[in-house]
Amino acid sequence: MATDTVPTTVLDAAALAFHSTANRSLGCAQVRGLFWPLSCDHFVREHFELRHHIVRASRVHSDLGAALGFPSLLRAVDVHRMASVWEFKVGADHSQARFILPDSFAHDTEWADGVAADSAAIRRAHRKNCTAVFHNVELYWRPISLLSLSLTRLFGLYSQANIYYSPPALEAALHPHQDAQSVFVVQCEGRKTWTLLEPPARWKLRYNQRGKAGDVAPAADLKRPIDEVTLSPGDVLFIPRGVYHHTATPPGGAASLHVTIGVETDTDDFTWFALLTEAAGTLRIADAAQKLLHAQWADERLREALPLPLCRPAGSFDSAPDGPQYLAKARALLREHVNARPSAEKLVPALDAALTRRQALVEGKRRQLLQFMDLAPRPTAEDGAALAKLIASG
Repeated sequence: MATDTVPTTVLDAAALAFHSTANRSLGCAQVRGLFWPLSCDHFVREHFELRHHIVRASRVHSDLGAALGFPSLLRAVDVHRMASVWEFKVGADHSQARFILPDSFAHDTEWADGVAADSAAIRRAHRKNCTAVFHNVELYWRPISLLSLSLTRLFGLYSQANIYYSPPALEAALHPHQDAQSVFVVQCEGRKTWTLLEPPARWKLRYNQRGKAGDVAPAADLKRPIDEVTLSPGDVLFIPRGVYHHTATPPGGAASLHVTIGVETDTDDFTWFALLTEAAGTLRIADAAQKLLHAQWADERLREALPLPLCRPAGSFDSAPDGPQYLAKARALLREHVNARPSAEKLVPALDAALTRRQALVEGKRRQLLQFMDLAPRPTAEDGAALAKLIASG
């Protein structure tokens, strides 16, 4: 969904109510188990886009007397039911199903684009040690839809979810790669080991990230390990945008099933680089796009995500409490890298117009999610039992 396809009229009273302070507090309460025991403010200030965090389900249960439902977010039988109800196809619809070869991020071409990604395909993929991946599942499974909405309440950014379903005993499930969004990894079944590595530069923009679409990350990028952690059902791992990671599944036991939920910063152009490039284009500053593109390689301030108060509907340089500081940063970056000094009277409207288009995109996605939620199947014990027999038949 491109930014110019969502009319700004979606930023109406309903959008403002969803992103109100009271609703933000509700979102915080709903998702705090994802980064327990930290407060929402502490997590946003000290961890979001900055450093990883691990939550063990046993600790949440011990501290709160409840596991907050994360282990039941998704089951293997739910994956098969979802694929059947929605008639998922490989690479040809919104779910963009893929079967990833071990120790890679490459799709197994046995499954051509457009073929059914059904239960039979999933079982065969596992026999070949492939990881089944389904994208945009926040639209197709109600428990994940609700979690996505709660994260959007808290951050003001859209939260998109993928499923990764890997067979056990893979020494390398996915090879080292980077993501264009900060992600919460919720382990649902089985176990998976994650190795995190610090990249040479923070927040590399999505078009420059390594390890996907047939690319192999250079060995020189993978020399600074951060942590290695094995997740069990109910555990949650937060990985900041751009941090390298690769995975493995321990031998024995069940296949590993997890949901990755990304908070869409760079993916939806909520970075200083993207915002300044658009605003400079509006102001017709000569060669600004090329100069900013060149400068972002060395200046991580351009690759940094925008402050969250600017991302929410009604957030603007003109109205945000810290708007003057944000404006000062925008002017400094333009002065340093483009040698441009537009007046505040011209720059603020250009910046706010670019923000409004992004905010409309998020609201358009949220409304699409609400529409799909009404159609999404719900977990049932009867379907689970029937599908469990189907899966066991191999």
